[in-house]
Amino acid sequence: MISRRACLALPLLLAAAPAGAHHVQFEVLRPGDFAARVAARSGKAFLLVLWSLACEPCRPDLELLRELRRRHPAMPLALLSTDGVALQEAAGKVLLAHGLEHEANWIMVNRNNRALREEIDPAWDGAVPRAYFYDASGRREALAGPLDRRRLEAWLASLEPAA
Repeated sequence: MISRRACLALPLLLAAAPAGAHHVQFEVLRPGDFAARVAARSGKAFLLVLWSLACEPCRPDLELLRELRRRHPAMPLALLSTDGVALQEAAGKVLLAHGLEHEANWIMVNRNNRALREEIDPAWDGAVPRAYFYDASGRREALAGPLDRRRLEAWLASLEPAA
């Protein structure tokens, strides 16, 4: 049985909970880091989605990813915020609101980092939304613009082992 004193102390304990209890853990991406992040996923297909706080079409993409995550819990996903660490807290709130806080969440060290942009994709002009479908061998296919539900569903189906 819980004592009255313990019940009175509970709100104080909850208020003293670590500040990190409800935040997104980002890995900061600096020039020279990208190849290692991709190599760490070697042998596994994954989807990399680039997004930004200022990108209106990115919000429906995040909602679609939340929906797909519910239906495909093993979906291999990494999210890269292009906003820079100065906006990390705001980016984290958006991811929390979309239920994507437990994904591999990366954030650029600073916004519009040309060296990092070129490392990610020399053909990329910095526009978001943008996605990369990586296969297990590390080859990738870029998608500029909003995510396409049918394409994502087909990609996810291709990852499932044949019955």
